[in-house]
Amino acid sequence: LAFPVILTGIRIVLVQAIGLVTVAALIGGGGFGLFIFQGIGQTANDLVLLGAVPTVFLAFSSAVILDAVIDSIRGQRA
Repeated sequence: LAFPVILTGIRIVLVQAIGLVTVAALIGGGGFGLFIFQGIGQTANDLVLLGAVPTVFLAFSSAVILDAVIDSIRGQRA
């Protein structure tokens, strides 16, 4: 009964974590955030997009996949 609600919370946390990982570049963590902050520093829009587009795609695709899993679980229980 509560499993879909728990998975919804996990989906929210996962999307937030993917978005916040880009900030790790500020402390030397690397990742896609490195391209974003280098692009901002050099006013190079291509570098910003090089980091932002994969981050958005990763967050969006993980949300869609978890939504499909949640819907399939709700469908089985009904």
